Amino acid sequence: MISNIKKERVVYISVLIIILALLLIERLTAVEINNNIILFLIVFTTIGTLSLIVSQYLFGELSRKYVILLFLIVFSVCLAVAVLTWADNWKTQSILYRNTKHPQQTIEYRMRSKHGYGFEKQIVRRKRILPYLDNIIVVDTTAIDKSKWIRVNEMVNEMGIPGDYVNLPDN
Repeated sequence: MISNIKKERVVYISVLIIILALLLIERLTAVEINNNIILFLIVFTTIGTLSLIVSQYLFGELSRKYVILLFLIVFSVCLAVAVLTWADNWKTQSILYRNTKHPQQTIEYRMRSKHGYGFEKQIVRRKRILPYLDNIIVVDTTAIDKSKWIRVNEMVNEMGIPGDYVNLPDN
């Protein structure tokens, strides 16, 4: 018969493996989680689960108060780091091209705020995988195969820049 602590360890390790795999995929590949709240929850779950595993190995069975205190500390540290290192999400200003065979694949002009220091800009190929999960690859619009891509110039303006000015790239 497996003891309660060993059952908990199996659950903790399983959760850690799944969430850590998702986090590593997001950090090491072209896959992007485009929602800060979801990304925060993934990081918090990873660190919280790892803290539970280490605590359980060091102290054995954990009391409810200890687990709550541990999660509060981990949440506070994660929130502090998130606030101090927060970067704005990329926002689509215009969809430049759309794939002829797969309309969900687009080439977009995106921007994000540098908090009073202007904007970062990029042109990317975006393929939606799931809600809040995209495959993003930076592209050069001068080398686009015109037989696979249709120029659409759809204004999206997710940043809410007033007027018609969206600062499109030269092409």
